[in-house]
Amino acid sequence: MGKRVRFSKESVMKYLNLSTDEVVPWQIPVGQLSIVSTINRIDLEVEENCFDLRGLQYIDPYGALSLLTHLIGRSREGRKTKILVETTDACKKLKHVGFFNYLEELAPLIEWDKNILTGEKYFPPDSLLPITLIKRKGEERKSC
Repeated sequence: MGKRVRFSKESVMKYLNLSTDEVVPWQIPVGQLSIVSTINRIDLEVEENCFDLRGLQYIDPYGALSLLTHLIGRSREGRKTKILVETTDACKKLKHVGFFNYLEELAPLIEWDKNILTGEKYFPPDSLLPITLIKRKGEERKSC
């Protein structure tokens, strides 16, 4: 899950096979390439107020942050939501980057079985960084 744009091979080759030897600076060729994929887009909300992460095979950082902010928003709206998790690599990755910690801290109306991922081993790549909240200095003193 994540926001990945995929282009058809045919339209990329057509764009790259310019008939001139002119050097053109790279820019996103808006309107010239056909976007073909929604292949890895799945609907995680399997029923009202229930998200199923058990079939999730991959989630990129954009997808993880999007899901996190969406669930936090639902909690702030007062919508109790259940998440179904399993010991898949995607769920372990979410646990490793602190996704579930932030849900616990910022979204009290979101529920999942915390025992399922307890003690699960995950060997992340070196490039996998934890989610970090960035706040402005002095923000903690503001009254809500």
